[in-house]
Amino acid sequence: MMWENRLARTALGAYIDQQNDDFEAWRVPLLCYALRYQDRFPFAVLDGVEEYFVYLEPQHKLNLATIDTAVLQDINVGRYEYSYSLNAIAQAFYLLLTTPRMDQATVVQVLNAIFEAFACNLDEADFLVVEEAYLLDFLPISQH
Repeated sequence: MMWENRLARTALGAYIDQQNDDFEAWRVPLLCYALRYQDRFPFAVLDGVEEYFVYLEPQHKLNLATIDTAVLQDINVGRYEYSYSLNAIAQAFYLLLTTPRMDQATVVQVLNAIFEAFACNLDEADFLVVEEAYLLDFLPISQH
């Protein structure tokens, strides 16, 4: 799915565009960020995802091969369910848990999917600046 590119209107987006580095270190922090959204705007179909990763911290390593198939099934259900914001956050989880190697394009897709989910619940003016500030402090960014 293609989401509106809200990230392009941010300093974080400009930072990401300038990076040619491996973004693998961003996978777990972005997963934690997606879980933060699920905690704030919960969907019952993704409760198992949140419960599975409840103790995940941004500095943890994640082995994609060991993720419970029930978690991936719940995410796939969410990708095609009744709600656009559910589809968006489930797509972010899907990318984070199935993409073998995180790269710039995947990071952009994940963040835009999460921002799309936010946009279904809040006006962009009410979330984009706040969420960007949170991410600039939260993500493993060397300078901003």
